[in-house]
Amino acid sequence: MQVTFSLSGGTVELPDQVASDAAQAASSMMDGPELVHLAATLASFDWREGAIAVEIGSYIGQTTVFMARVLRHLGHRVPILSIDPFERVNPDPYNPQGIYSGFLANVLGSGFEDVILPLVAFSQDAADVVPDRIGVLVVDGGHHYPTVREDLDRYASKVLPGGLVFVDDYGGAYPGVVQAVDEYFQPDGPFNRLHQSYFVVAQRR
Repeated sequence: MQVTFSLSGGTVELPDQVASDAAQAASSMMDGPELVHLAATLASFDWREGAIAVEIGSYIGQTTVFMARVLRHLGHRVPILSIDPFERVNPDPYNPQGIYSGFLANVLGSGFEDVILPLVAFSQDAADVVPDRIGVLVVDGGHHYPTVREDLDRYASKVLPGGLVFVDDYGGAYPGVVQAVDEYFQPDGPFNRLHQSYFVVAQRR
């Protein structure tokens, strides 16, 4: 199957299995078309030795497992560092509370416990222990402006040249996400936006 990024016009070929995997993993957090574009984002990096994927915001791990499955289809064994404070969060309408037991059940049930590495912490507290070797960064944690901006400031600088950032929930329902993304990804900045709809994909130059 082929996926096209809306701004760059670039196309990515994906294994046919990705479509069924996306349909199975789709939820109110990420729907099927968004997951297919996440797969295309994962396929757009060269996965040089030592590179990792980092996910901020795990909830119950459905997207995490989907990422691991896509990387396996692509022939890569990539560590996925999944950062979420889970039950330590006080939920609000913008930010649901992750469920650690649900996350573990999904990871163990998928057989990807050897590559999915949970880091139970708030993203701002975890940043210092995350290495500067990120191939793909998924930003889907706190949705208020200060948190999104801090996640981009702390983590996007750790993305390798040619690496990509995938930001969920870019739209009117989440004005803090839109403001942080528009401020951070400037046309003359270190990242080039490849896609923009209700999520954003940007690649480090």
